[in-house]
Amino acid sequence: MWAFLERKSGRSNFMDSARLSIDSLWKVGVKHEWWRGVKNGDVLVLVMSLALVNTIYELNPKAVSEGIMRKGLGMLRGEGWVDRAVSAGGAGDKRLIERDQKPEGAQIEGKE
Repeated sequence: MWAFLERKSGRSNFMDSARLSIDSLWKVGVKHEWWRGVKNGDVLVLVMSLALVNTIYELNPKAVSEGIMRKGLGMLRGEGWVDRAVSAGGAGDKRLIERDQKPEGAQIEGKE
């Protein structure tokens, strides 16, 4: 209920309590032997979370709220310092479109 009432300014509190709840559920499950711990599970969780963030960013760049975070994700993806959520016709979109275009193959003399 408090998450609904404080939905505009309490996002960080909600995310922290959700993280702690999931962690607590995992530890209780291991203790009661509902499931076993996974070797290198922390690395697997990190990889899965990065994959999820990357998928969300790929589908809808505006889902990432801050421009600096979008640019950081673009850098990690190899797109350069580009904000994919800028309005159409902006410098960032133009640079991204130029990068995404496939170059024409080199013409070999005598063959077309």
